Amino acid sequence: MSYVIWFKEGCQTHIIAPSGVRILAALEQCAQILEQDMVITCGCDSHPPDDPHSKGQAFDVRSHDLTPAKKTQLLASMMQALSEGPADTVTPKDGGYVTKYFFGWLEHPGADNEHFHWQQRNGVAFP
Repeated sequence: MSYVIWFKEGCQTHIIAPSGVRILAALEQCAQILEQDMVITCGCDSHPPDDPHSKGQAFDVRSHDLTPAKKTQLLASMMQALSEGPADTVTPKDGGYVTKYFFGWLEHPGADNEHFHWQQRNGVAFP
C-alpha cells in the first residue's frame, strides 16, 4: 500500500522554494516508512511576508492523528531525511532539531494547535 501527503482544505501552496520541495520529498519518504498518510495544515499562507512559510520554505504537518511513538519516529525520520548525510549531524536546538539547512520541531505539544513544523533554517542559503 502506498501512503500519501494530503493538504488541508484552504492550505495554499502557490509558492514552493527548493527547500520546500526538499521538505515535501522527505515527508513523502517518511509517510512510507511510518505507513501513515500525512496532512499538511499550512503551506505559504497565514504568515507575514518575511516568514519562511510565505517564502515557500516551511510546512506545518498535522500531529493529532499520530501516536506518541509515531510522533517521535516522524520527527527523527524527517530530520534524518533532511540531513546531508553522515557528516551532517542532527543536533538539538531551541526545542527542536537542526541539520545544516533545516529546522524541525513539534510545536505546542499537547495543545489543541499541536503540529510539526519544518523549515529552511533562518539565515542559511539552500542549497
